[in-house]
Amino acid sequence: MKKMLTILAILIFSASIPVSARIIHVPGDFATIQAGIDDTQIGDTVKVAPNTYNENVVIDQAISLIGQDRDQTTIWGIAPGDVVIIDSDDVYVRGFTITNSGPDTTDAGIQIGDRDNCTVELCSFPDNMTGIELYEGSYNTIQRCLFDSNIYGILFWEDIESCEQGNLSNSVLNNVFENSSKCAIMFEHILYHHDANDVIGNRIANCNMGMSMIMSFRNAIVMNEFIDNTSYGVKHGICEGGGGQNEFHHNNFIENNGDSIQAVNGGVGDDLWYCIIQSEGNYWTDYTGPDNNGDGIGDIPFDIEGDPSQDLYPLMEPLEAGILGMITDESFIPIPDVVVTVIGTEIADTSEYHGSYTLTGLGSGNYDISFSHPDYQDTVVLGYATTIDQYTYPNMELRLQTDIDQPDELKPSDFSLMQNSPNPFNASTVIKYNLRNSADVTIYIYDLLGRKIETLVSGYQPAGFNQVVWHSGDRPSGVYFYTLKAGAFVESKKMMLLK
Repeated sequence: MKKMLTILAILIFSASIPVSARIIHVPGDFATIQAGIDDTQIGDTVKVAPNTYNENVVIDQAISLIGQDRDQTTIWGIAPGDVVIIDSDDVYVRGFTITNSGPDTTDAGIQIGDRDNCTVELCSFPDNMTGIELYEGSYNTIQRCLFDSNIYGILFWEDIESCEQGNLSNSVLNNVFENSSKCAIMFEHILYHHDANDVIGNRIANCNMGMSMIMSFRNAIVMNEFIDNTSYGVKHGICEGGGGQNEFHHNNFIENNGDSIQAVNGGVGDDLWYCIIQSEGNYWTDYTGPDNNGDGIGDIPFDIEGDPSQDLYPLMEPLEAGILGMITDESFIPIPDVVVTVIGTEIADTSEYHGSYTLTGLGSGNYDISFSHPDYQDTVVLGYATTIDQYTYPNMELRLQTDIDQPDELKPSDFSLMQNSPNPFNASTVIKYNLRNSADVTIYIYDLLGRKIETLVSGYQPAGFNQVVWHSGDRPSGVYFYTLKAGAFVESKKMMLLK
């Protein structure tokens, strides 16, 4: 089925594709991703249907590589080294799970080496040595991606044998990093500086170290969350090559290193741990100073561990993000009674007005949002960017169930039921399924004793890629089963509810 949600940024990008550019489908036109890439010319797009593709990929010219479903479109590396190598400027990659890189430190899910103006977004990087490695690159963007259980999330470094510059003016925006066993974002020791890079709106949690910075100069570390990292939230080191003039402000530092050492500054002493223009710094859970005038700024500076640096304007309360907007039909008429939830959390719509929604109490990073209404197609948006101390205002357009159709080339090749995501889950989860042909479809939820407790889908549906959200309500924690029946096809899967 067609996506039921209009996302302005994606439409703008699609509009920039030249009229003469081709769209190549995998596996429709070619069996493998690499075969599709090898047939491209500059400006072409390779669209990849949900499946697991066991291959290593090299992108050697300016094209777009787009997976249809991040959680179900997987590139699984089968050879040592990098799973995907970007070896051209102006490459765009979106919508994949990329995993199983080689075991060396510089083996990664994606390598961007000595390339400029590339974008990687809305991808997931689980279980690699390094999620993304970037060396000697400029003006590249990594945004709204998920990095989980890698040794390093993003590694900035250099190829010593051919190094001619450092990493300049790259952007790391609204990503989520979890469970990095060494470091989520690592600016490694290099001959030249990591200069003027932006790290903004990321959530870094439960890693060994949030950020490590060496040879780092004039970088902006702003509006991020560093939460429960075992070692430090941020560690800025120094060597004979220098570094400094980095800015750290409007970040949440929450219980890093057991809430004893949130950040370490071993630099040259000229890093700024506050915003000069706004006279505001960062939030620190171990700050104990007073706020006698009640302006939300601590009256006593916060001392940064190491070189004598201070946050002169520590914030008294943690910063939060929010998402709000209007939900309409195709005629831009507001739709009342849409249930809006953040997948994987208990945060729900708090709006008082029909057709509008307000989601508050969010952190930095990236969220999937569910929109549910009995007359409209349930829609999950992949990768809502959130940045603490800011609100985003995306308006949604939903279509009636009866308006849904799909081009033949996008129809799945078989019936299938996907594993729910997230799993385990809290409050709600997404169940995706594919219909090769039109069929009478039912999806039931069963408890551990085999009792049918809920009907999610019941009715005739056309062929296509589908999804539905189960809101568990007041159901207790435990194991549940869901069963898809579409014509003669029947399949069941297990899921875990944790509250």
